[in-house]
Amino acid sequence: MTPRQTADHRSARLSLKRAVVFVTTFCNFRCGFCEFAADRLPRERKIHFPFDRWEGFLREFKALGGREVYLTGGEPLMHPRFWEMVELAQRHGLPVHRVTTNGSMRAQMGAGEFRLAREAVRAMQVSVDSPRAEEHDASRGFTGAMERLTEFIGALRAEGAQVHISNVLTRDLFRRSAELVEWAHGLGVRHVNFQPCNWESNYGDYDAVEDKERFAVPDEEMDSLEIALHEAHRVARHHAVSTNLPLLRRWVRAFFECQGTGEFFHDRLFARFRCYVPHETVYVGSAGEIFPCTLLRHVGTLAEGSLSDLWRDAMQPVRDHLDRGRFFRECQSCYCDFPANVRKNLQRHPLRHAGKVLSLLPYYMGRLRTH
Repeated sequence: MTPRQTADHRSARLSLKRAVVFVTTFCNFRCGFCEFAADRLPRERKIHFPFDRWEGFLREFKALGGREVYLTGGEPLMHPRFWEMVELAQRHGLPVHRVTTNGSMRAQMGAGEFRLAREAVRAMQVSVDSPRAEEHDASRGFTGAMERLTEFIGALRAEGAQVHISNVLTRDLFRRSAELVEWAHGLGVRHVNFQPCNWESNYGDYDAVEDKERFAVPDEEMDSLEIALHEAHRVARHHAVSTNLPLLRRWVRAFFECQGTGEFFHDRLFARFRCYVPHETVYVGSAGEIFPCTLLRHVGTLAEGSLSDLWRDAMQPVRDHLDRGRFFRECQSCYCDFPANVRKNLQRHPLRHAGKVLSLLPYYMGRLRTH
């Protein structure tokens, strides 16, 4: 194959669908497992995405085939022009698939903001560590955090906005999983997403929290974790609350057992696993950095080159590396795009993974179902 043919072949495999944008690194909470915690990130690294660059980014992203954006942080609602960013995305025909928030910014929202949350955002995803106020507040390092987010969820629901709950499974709080589903159901929330706490940094250009492994579930508690998630799944089915547990429960033990060992947990699950995230998703930092994924370091910035050049060329060495089945150390902690990667790998080798295809078909056909 000639270099031109190789380039054309690579381009044919690219299908940009989504952008995950860290609109700010500012946060008002002090979560012990987060690299953007208010008391941890140096002042010089607290940055808002430049608003004057936002519309140009949206235009170029859409021209490349982009279909939807995810907005996160930091605490994204701390960006002084956050809702203007949402409105611009709506004007350009780009749905905001998720806004991940700690639920503390209700007081900064008026009728216009609630309208955008209802009409331009598919789901406001509120992070909750525990359904018990004292535990959640302690985990967040913010007294009154639970009171604020409960009021925020109630206001969003009253305005007709879609609300999801997200939860990080930490060593101290994973046993609250079923109780969390029950609590969410009581608030009228119809989806709860669970995610493991990894030992690496969640953001490629930032050092991991010191002693972060103290939050990860250790091997000796794996049985307890599986029991807790089984009960959470049972409660979710009882209340018809959708979750990602049908998928997560299959892989969570391997994920935690491989943390810090050098073993890649995907190797326990698939024959010839490949990562497809950099073929479909671009991650954008608050300073305009372009990342192949949230765990890897940036390959360039929007100040240095166009999104098109960074997407097609600067990210290509990472794709080539992953396409050859070679993974980076950070890949060991990958979970954020695991559902999409599982689907892609099952599609790629359906016969080799026939049992998994059949057992997970209801999950993917129904998207986020509890069964």
